[in-house]
Amino acid sequence: MDKLEIHNIVNKEDAKYIKYDYDLSNPLLCLNFNLLTCSLLMNKKYADEFSILILGTKKQYSFKIQNPKVKQKFCYILGTFIFNSDGYAGNELNLIFSHPKSFNNKTYITPDFFEYIAKTGDIVLFKTNHILTKGQRLYTGDNYDHIALVFSNYGFISLFDSSKKNKCQFHFWGTFMSTSNYLFFNKVVYRRLNIEEKNYKKKNEIQNRIENETEKFLEQVKDKKYYLSICDILCKGKPKEYELKNEWEKAEGFSCSSLIAAYYIKLGIMKFTKTIHSVLPGDFQENKKLYFQPGFSFGPEKIIEFSN
Repeated sequence: MDKLEIHNIVNKEDAKYIKYDYDLSNPLLCLNFNLLTCSLLMNKKYADEFSILILGTKKQYSFKIQNPKVKQKFCYILGTFIFNSDGYAGNELNLIFSHPKSFNNKTYITPDFFEYIAKTGDIVLFKTNHILTKGQRLYTGDNYDHIALVFSNYGFISLFDSSKKNKCQFHFWGTFMSTSNYLFFNKVVYRRLNIEEKNYKKKNEIQNRIENETEKFLEQVKDKKYYLSICDILCKGKPKEYELKNEWEKAEGFSCSSLIAAYYIKLGIMKFTKTIHSVLPGDFQENKKLYFQPGFSFGPEKIIEFSN
């Protein structure tokens, strides 16, 4: 926030207190609310103090403005910027660790922060450290060999996927972490489902609809067996009859990627001209083109960093 922005909203009498108390030309702190999720907190004990909390971290910055009128307007302006930011809306939530050589300019987030920001409808991509999956990636030219859907239930994050061992099942993120299952993967990537609606109320309504429809879909397909058709992958045939009718309970089974494709078709988020059984996990990576219905997109890949 610079001097002009403050002076345009606060009258000269109030603005002079900010000018005198703070050197606006040499800020001590710069926060990009589009890249960080922040919350504005008021101190109930001391009326002249307030704080900015960076959610998902232990970082909290406290401020003190003795003039109550200036503090009230200053917090109103600050709150408006936070409320209207991409970070608050949930499109660009991340913590950035900058290290050009080792991190290759990629965006990294912590497992705890992933658990905090993840919502129903997002996806997680996996690069498995198994010799067979390495061969699969070499053949397809993709970066990933497995995919899961994020499902949030009362704040608890689960991953819903299909595998030969577990069929179509839920896996709690907490269990994934406590059992160190992440050691089976060379790379785990998070992608947010963006709802491209600027009206905050309408955006919430769309997200609520997604959550309700997700529960119905998962009930339809839960415990379906793992099904992978090499013929469909190679031939990329037309959608089957139950796909065209959105009758997913009639499907014989799903691979991890065909399950995600079916989900997005069911919710009216994507469209596919080929059978879902030809879809691979790598089709959901950042450099591939997906056919979204208007109003939806994926955010960039964010690598979940499990090391301390």
